[in-house]
Amino acid sequence: MSAQAIQAVPITEHEDIKKIFALYLQNGMGQEKADAESLIKHIAFMETQFEKVFDELQNVRSQLQTIEDKSVRATVTRIVDAAHTKITEAKAQFSGIKDSVVASFSDAVAAAKEKGVSALKKTVDFLKIQPALSIIRNKLGQAIHSLHQGVAQIEKVKTELHAAKSHAHNAGRLMLGKDVKAAKVYDSERGVLAGVQKLMNKTVGLLAGIGKAAGAAMRKIEELGQQSEKTSVHQSIKDIKDSRAGGGRLATDKSRDNAR
Repeated sequence: MSAQAIQAVPITEHEDIKKIFALYLQNGMGQEKADAESLIKHIAFMETQFEKVFDELQNVRSQLQTIEDKSVRATVTRIVDAAHTKITEAKAQFSGIKDSVVASFSDAVAAAKEKGVSALKKTVDFLKIQPALSIIRNKLGQAIHSLHQGVAQIEKVKTELHAAKSHAHNAGRLMLGKDVKAAKVYDSERGVLAGVQKLMNKTVGLLAGIGKAAGAAMRKIEELGQQSEKTSVHQSIKDIKDSRAGGGRLATDKSRDNAR
């Protein structure tokens, strides 16, 4: 299956992943099934959250077009573009993870057909996706930082615009010989810029959720890696014991033959 075809289907809907889970169930491999499902769950969550993030960014861009002041619009657009770049880089890493996981499950299905159930013990080498998960977290952190800076910068712009509008209004009154009016109470929750800020804060929340899912997946991989090491050690010890036992019996048999 091509990378484009893999990306077009939600990870939980890929047939080979469903087949592996079914094989686990049929062969009483409950722990292996639970471990794989846990990781797929984290990846599926990240997948849906990325979709929501890009939807929100599109909403932000739509709001930007309604800002009349070209200078302000250009400033806010640069902020959003900087965050969008980091998010896009993180999404590219995620796409690579998804490709790798789906391909590994497909290989496992083929191996199970050829070698039997024993091949399922190593369904996916999840350790190889750990570096990509780390990169995703870093990129998301950078995007969140950019958005936080953007929200703060927009707040300054809103304050300055309100002050400038108040000064201009009073200058007009003075020219007409009227008294200066006290500035109206500034409502930071109103206006297009406030709407942009809300959308950006919502995006930050979505990105934080993806970061948490990536962290949970990394911890699960570390746990599985430790389990794999223990299993390998136990198997090695068993092999050594079996080998020694076989060697002991062989030596005893030879001694008996010589005695005869």
